Amino acid sequence: MLIGMVEMSEGSASIFGYDLKTEMDEIRNILGFCPQHDILYDELTVKEHLEMFACFKGTAKENVS
Repeated sequence: MLIGMVEMSEGSASIFGYDLKTEMDEIRNILGFCPQHDILYDELTVKEHLEMFACFKGTAKENVS
């Protein structure tokens, strides 16, 4: 929930003063992500994986190639 992969159902939380429910874009700009399992998808190519993670970190589409 704190990284935004699962939506919160109740309560509230903040990271560095940013509200988890309303400021997830700002949180993603400052927060790293290290999954504890294999996060690669068999259906995606290497390029598609890189594009997906660039999107997660807020990289503009015109800067992803």
